[in-house]
Amino acid sequence: MVGLKDLFKKIVHGTKVVGYSITASMALSEKKRKLKKVLLSRFKSGQLDEIARRYDISLRDARRKEQKVSILARHLSFDQVVELARRYKVRHKDILREFDSYRAKLEAGKIKVKLEEGLEEQINEIVAVLKEFRPEPVKDEEDLEKQVYQYLKAVFRDRELPIKRQAQVGNYRIDILIGLCGIELKVPKSVTQLQRLIGQLEDYTEHLDCVIALILDTGKLKELTTYVGRLESIGIIPVIIKGKLKQKQTENTKKKTTQKKTRRTRKKPRKRRKKKQ
Repeated sequence: MVGLKDLFKKIVHGTKVVGYSITASMALSEKKRKLKKVLLSRFKSGQLDEIARRYDISLRDARRKEQKVSILARHLSFDQVVELARRYKVRHKDILREFDSYRAKLEAGKIKVKLEEGLEEQINEIVAVLKEFRPEPVKDEEDLEKQVYQYLKAVFRDRELPIKRQAQVGNYRIDILIGLCGIELKVPKSVTQLQRLIGQLEDYTEHLDCVIALILDTGKLKELTTYVGRLESIGIIPVIIKGKLKQKQTENTKKKTTQKKTRRTRKKPRKRRKKKQ
């Protein structure tokens, strides 16, 4: 494993992991989050209560309208809020025009994208550390999650960077949350699983500044690299690492193992001592 000093050198000397297309997509997601709050603030307080009940979102601790807006924004996507605005006849067309205009300018390169101060350095650092990770053979995604979590805890033990497993993000849970970045792990066995992953990760971008897809390449899917571009296009940072799956024991192997254990644990009969006459 490359030491942290080497990783910091890569970042300081400009070896950027996050390209412009990803940065632009992240900026677009941030714009969505801001416009979503603006649109929700146009609803009446009673309407926000109705929406919360409909989607089973608790507003118990929300006393003011701004608090209700913040809570609902964490659980609802931009598209959901737009659809609700149509249903409740809330003014929203200007929001859509602003979003479309911003996206067009981004695509044309007319807007200089600048991430929040310190965010880009943090992302590059985390991605560089993940790329150096070499897992032990894993049984499943939960097994990989445990390994990645322990690895990150060890690497960042001297840093004030919170790391949490199964963190709540909107209505979902992301595998690992580190600083401002969410990491979703995948050990894909089919193309269908990768397609589902893209939809799942797109939902996370509504709530997080940075989303990383850590994919374990076991050599079973040739189509894996083709999905990298699709992930980047929606603002997801793909990190692909090589790894192996644990080999499953066959029934015969299991029986032999069980028989060996049985023989080892079986106690030998104790010999009785003859009484002296």
